[in-house]
Amino acid sequence: MEGLYPYCISAYSQPSVLFYGSFNLLSSEGPQQGDPLAQLLFSNTVQPLLPSLELVLGFLDDFSLGGHQNQVTRDVQQIIEVGVRMGLSLNIKS
Repeated sequence: MEGLYPYCISAYSQPSVLFYGSFNLLSSEGPQQGDPLAQLLFSNTVQPLLPSLELVLGFLDDFSLGGHQNQVTRDVQQIIEVGVRMGLSLNIKS
């Protein structure tokens, strides 16, 4: 992972300019969609959270929770609370 650090600093230390027709947008949070490192960076970010959950099945950046309804409810609450401290937010609208 140490070899990726210089690349990540180069790629993410400044906002990227995205061009859409005549509009220019600054992408200043996280990797862009299609970035081959996006899933690895996300997985490394959420790794400290996963052992505290009851049952998690995951592949790359997709996770599923399992167990009794009450436990899944507690796990979702845990993800929301810890995620905020990590700079992540759970999209509950999807």
